[in-house]
Amino acid sequence: MGATIKDLYDFIDTALRNRKYPPNTAQGYKAALRVFDAELNDEEKGSVQKTIDNIDQISNLIFGKNKISAGSLATYKSRLIKVVADYNKYGTDATKMANWSPKVIAPRAKRIRNDSSNTASSSSQLDENIEVGSVVPSNMHKIELALRPDVKFTLIVPRDLRATEVTTLQAILTSLINESASETSAKSQKLSDD
Repeated sequence: MGATIKDLYDFIDTALRNRKYPPNTAQGYKAALRVFDAELNDEEKGSVQKTIDNIDQISNLIFGKNKISAGSLATYKSRLIKVVADYNKYGTDATKMANWSPKVIAPRAKRIRNDSSNTASSSSQLDENIEVGSVVPSNMHKIELALRPDVKFTLIVPRDLRATEVTTLQAILTSLINESASETSAKSQKLSDD
């Protein structure tokens, strides 16, 4: 007899214990199984192959009941397919499980974009430790505002920002406004002179 949905749950637990899946990955795979498991008939619960054969119909049923968004459903579907593939490859043979070396993906660090429209970070360095494009340290806040469709403002400030520092930042922004107004006025004056 072939694998059952219960076998997939057990496989995920085994892979987690053997450090083949990180905890978050195992949890995501189990969540995908639960979403599909709730809609499986007895025949599908008793056969992973039958579940995979009917995965499109099951997905449509789940989506039709408005239980989940289309994007989330696609994610869960791909997770279910991945865990079935891993089970077929490593779950039926202890030697294969022992020799399984899963690909390790380093977590992505949040990065600051270096946009030319990025007013506050247009200098090559925000300070001596934080360069544009570098990882934002945990002791800093990163604030991004879309000012206009093509203009974004990014500000990186310490989490323990002081009132005097806020006053300094306000003064800098005010001077930028005054500078911009002066430039606009000068351009208008030049156009009227021509």
